[in-house]
Amino acid sequence: ARAAAPPWLTFEGVTVDEGASVITEPTALAIAAAAVVKLAHKLAEFDAVIVSAFGDPGREQLARILSPVPVIGIGEASMAEAAKLSNNCFAVATTTPDLRASIQDMAAANGLGTA
Repeated sequence: ARAAAPPWLTFEGVTVDEGASVITEPTALAIAAAAVVKLAHKLAEFDAVIVSAFGDPGREQLARILSPVPVIGIGEASMAEAAKLSNNCFAVATTTPDLRASIQDMAAANGLGTA
């Protein structure tokens, strides 16, 4: 990523110390959300935060805690881009069928309808 980024851009990976190692079902998503929210004190120093798990664990809570710092999830961002590029008709290809409802809920929460 550094090679593709403009020289003025700085970024840092911040990883949870505990939590679900793989998010494949709603309980793991909730555990991951709690672990991500615990990072708020470390993330407050940044101008923006990206939650880098498709289910966007903890994104809403972080956004409230870190406001006015933008907190963007890769799930919400990819859905918004897909909706924009596809005239609001897109699919989410996933290997986690137990998260289907969570993915649909995220689309609805972002104003993208339901499947």
